Amino acid sequence: MSGSGRKDGLLVWGALGLGFGVLAGFALAEAVGMVDRKRVGRALDRLTAEPLTEPLSSTQAARRVVVALARFPGLAGTELEIRGLAPGRVELRGWVADRRTRALAERTASEVAGITSVVNRILVLDEDDTPVGGDRDYPGLSLVEEPA
Repeated sequence: MSGSGRKDGLLVWGALGLGFGVLAGFALAEAVGMVDRKRVGRALDRLTAEPLTEPLSSTQAARRVVVALARFPGLAGTELEIRGLAPGRVELRGWVADRRTRALAERTASEVAGITSVVNRILVLDEDDTPVGGDRDYPGLSLVEEPA
């Protein structure tokens, strides 16, 4: 077989492959619907997303966070208040010895299945209780009285 005969055969098979590909594309578009960027993006989001869990009720969320925090020795001895705010949403309040413990508490609470949001209002001793200046109740602010 000569070189031109081989090229002609490749050209014919390439054209047939392209034609069948286009026909298959039209057939799939009719069967599945039109494909656009939004649709492909939604499909990719569904494939890469973690499985959704239903948010816990506020009471269940608070209870499960209490149990999760009690399992960590680093959080033992801390006086934390856990409050359920809304389904899947909890608030952490109280005082801890250092920033690492505050971060550990927030991370532990956020990893509980069914928790969608954690409001961290934990304060650190010797950091958050030291007034910047002025009145202790209003750190950073001071009252300047001017003569009348």
